[in-house]
Amino acid sequence: MIYPKLASHDTPLNRFYLAGYLYTNRFLKSIDSTNTFWNDCGLIQKPITDLESNRFKKIIADEIYPQDVLRQNKNNNELFLPLSGWVKPKDLCKHLLDHSKIQLHLNKPLKKLESLGNQSWKVYSNESIEEFSHVILCQAYDSGLADTFLDLPRKAIRGQVSSLPLNEDVLLDKVICHEGYVSPPIDEKGIKHLHFGSTYSLNDTDENVRFTDHQKNLQKLEKLIPNQNWQNKANDCAGRVSFRCTAPDYTPIVGPIFEQETLNECYAKLSKNAKWKSDKTAQPLSGLFINICHGSKGLVSTPLSACYLTSLILNEASPFERQIERALHPARFTIRRLKRR
Repeated sequence: MIYPKLASHDTPLNRFYLAGYLYTNRFLKSIDSTNTFWNDCGLIQKPITDLESNRFKKIIADEIYPQDVLRQNKNNNELFLPLSGWVKPKDLCKHLLDHSKIQLHLNKPLKKLESLGNQSWKVYSNESIEEFSHVILCQAYDSGLADTFLDLPRKAIRGQVSSLPLNEDVLLDKVICHEGYVSPPIDEKGIKHLHFGSTYSLNDTDENVRFTDHQKNLQKLEKLIPNQNWQNKANDCAGRVSFRCTAPDYTPIVGPIFEQETLNECYAKLSKNAKWKSDKTAQPLSGLFINICHGSKGLVSTPLSACYLTSLILNEASPFERQIERALHPARFTIRRLKRR
């Protein structure tokens, strides 16, 4: 599902997600104008708690967003996001990789990165040693290579999504989000399927699809589309398990990678005076970048984040303001640790 969690007040992170949300919609329109693997059918967001209901009311009352971005749904307690919808990630990736200048090498885990200086990196895998001018690590929570240079705290949150073939019509033409989500029925090989979910399990490394999680997802579906006796259809569900990669501050980590020792030396005075300021700037490792921790909003945040990294590599104007760059910066955790000392 493509949708941001828009705030009721202005922050750099909210501006980041708003910009990413608008960019993703335009980007998908430009590469798939016939809605082959995506659809901006719109999304209805229902409040989960009274606190969230009050936040929705404040968003509407303060007119923070234009009507074509967010507006009140027919039910006064709900938000409607007309630019939202659904996308098939596998088909999207397949489309993007179908390019004459992209080479895809699967099942080739990277073992080591070695800097050769002058923006050149030697990359070791099980099969070969290759050299590249730039390397971007997009390994989600399994980014051990980055940890050899910089300590990046992150965690994996297990999620199971469910799909269900339909034998009868379900009147649903928009995505609905509450405690869970469901998309309108999507045709797959002539059969309509509902896609819904998802579970949210901390400290859970089980990669297997679980029947009990289908039952949990069906409980959420009952609140989204009531009076359909969904619980009796758990045996008909198929599913997939993936792991969201999140940072402690639930903000993506996007930007250049630094050496931990370099940061510690350059900003050591922060451990004695948290308000210390200097014109001195630590230099990142030339040609090495990272793009991880997008959590459950990756379809909104990753396309524009890729544009940001492109601007750094090509030394072009950034699509982000400086406050957003700092919010995403990989060195932010080191700076915070030094200040806490």
